[in-house]
Amino acid sequence: MKVGIDGFLRLFLIVLVSFLQSNPVVAAAPQSKGDGSKNPALAEEVKEIKERLGAIEEGLEKIDAELEIIKSQSRMVIHRSSLGFLNQTYIKGGFALILPRARTIPFQTDTGLGVFAGIGQYFGRNHVLDLSLEWDLYPALSLRYRFEIHSNNPLLTFGPVIGYKIKAAGTNPFDNFLEKPQDVKNSFPFLGAIVGFPLNRSLLIIEIIYLFNSQQFIFANAGVHFFI
Repeated sequence: MKVGIDGFLRLFLIVLVSFLQSNPVVAAAPQSKGDGSKNPALAEEVKEIKERLGAIEEGLEKIDAELEIIKSQSRMVIHRSSLGFLNQTYIKGGFALILPRARTIPFQTDTGLGVFAGIGQYFGRNHVLDLSLEWDLYPALSLRYRFEIHSNNPLLTFGPVIGYKIKAAGTNPFDNFLEKPQDVKNSFPFLGAIVGFPLNRSLLIIEIIYLFNSQQFIFANAGVHFFI
């Protein structure tokens, strides 16, 4: 709103200056300069008008400078609201598609589904720690670190992910895709990559991770990070 008011005021002052400059009294100023003593009232009026024009021009310059500051601040606000990464905390949720590597697992498997929720913290803009509660192979906790690279054109974030997953409870998988879920390893280191698409105060993410511990699984995670 402030930008709109200043823009309107600036337009009004430009029109006013144009009007005053077209005023016959002002236009006659150069001719009156030599004989100001013959018509002191006219000379005084011309002087006053010139002083007002000078004040108006100075005001226009100040408005221009203020508009530039407002534009710069607006760009910073838009950039921050779009990306919102600097030292930010977020909560997350989503789904996982689980692809077992059959040759590494000594029982029958199929493609499975999982769910997850968690919380994360940015340290600066690029370093992120993330703690998740997951229910996929079994209820589990995962701690992951990622290094994010941010791009403005196109607007996205991406980077490598490393982490560790540990079994939290002996419940069966979220989806019945393992013949012998009790024989799944209790912990897995993992590595992978993430791609995120900023949207206002949230980040749509796609993450691919590879779990390995003699048994191997590929997870394709899709979810949303909500910045708080």
